[in-house]
Amino acid sequence: MKLGGGDLTRHTEVVENARFHFLEAFVLECPKAVPALLATTTFEGQEVTEERWATEAPRWKGQPSEALQRWAEHYHLTDPWCIDFAIYTLREGRAAYEPLKVETSVALGQNAHPDPEHGFSFTLRAPGFGPTLPESGWNPAREARGEAKKRITLALGQKLDEYLDEMEQRARMRGLVASIRKQDGDRHFRWFVRYQCREESYSSIAKSEHADRRTVSEAVKDLAELIGLTLRPATKPGRPRREADT
Repeated sequence: MKLGGGDLTRHTEVVENARFHFLEAFVLECPKAVPALLATTTFEGQEVTEERWATEAPRWKGQPSEALQRWAEHYHLTDPWCIDFAIYTLREGRAAYEPLKVETSVALGQNAHPDPEHGFSFTLRAPGFGPTLPESGWNPAREARGEAKKRITLALGQKLDEYLDEMEQRARMRGLVASIRKQDGDRHFRWFVRYQCREESYSSIAKSEHADRRTVSEAVKDLAELIGLTLRPATKPGRPRREADT
């Protein structure tokens, strides 16, 4: 699973992609949550207005209903973007979320048609009878075709690497960060939902998933920090967990 477009992306895009995956896991792990919200209140009951091009939550400004807030508290989803999710869900009549405005275009100083001044360019020197350089053209009278192909391919590859390194550096200077890759797919997101919304302990999740407790707790805390979700208080030992369908 990759959180972001290319190798580099805007941090906001990583966050919004991660929030989508969390909400997908939430709907799956708590199948009665959305129907409960829809049965509790209505979109018309929310005194809110949408800020369409918002770059930070909440996108819905105003006062959500007490019923919505109780639902959010029940599932420990009280952060502003979670309230946005609940309001969009009420408006659409199904689980729905609109991501924050993300600026994905990055001006890197590259023309549409790259030339030596802007972007990637590779030009062979005119072939001759002098010393053969890496970027020399092919002189069939002095060099075998196969050797020339290897030499020119190597020179082209080196020039290409220089270009790619330059463009990556430009992108990083303009605020792009490395995309995040999750090797375990949505597994960590499901752990997070089970801990946060179903109030399961790290130990019980680890036992059912045949994982180490520390691995589970670190995954949950890392995702909470990434998506901006306030972790619930730890439950007291022996307290029964919530059922998956509540």
